[in-house]
Amino acid sequence: MVAMLYCTAILRLVNCVIEKTRKRTGISIADAADAIGIPRRLIDVRHEGSHRDLLALTIARDSSVVALNWLKSYYWEPQKNQISFHRDGIVNTQREIKSKLYA
Repeated sequence: MVAMLYCTAILRLVNCVIEKTRKRTGISIADAADAIGIPRRLIDVRHEGSHRDLLALTIARDSSVVALNWLKSYYWEPQKNQISFHRDGIVNTQREIKSKLYA
């Protein structure tokens, strides 16, 4: 059951991230994933989990670490870098975020 949950999370990650790319161009999932740098291992896990047998728990768990690291480098770190920090800390950061949201 736990391996299935890991595989499902990876499947949804890959499908959701590349969904818009594929609709616009009609390219394969693997090509769309390569274009944005999703590790091939995640594509393989997605394929195996969707079309073949369930992966071993250790492989699924290790692949989830790869997925989290990719999310961190592809999405979370760039988002974090867009927020400038001031000496006054959180209060100014919250004001800056609100000003960008409501601008």
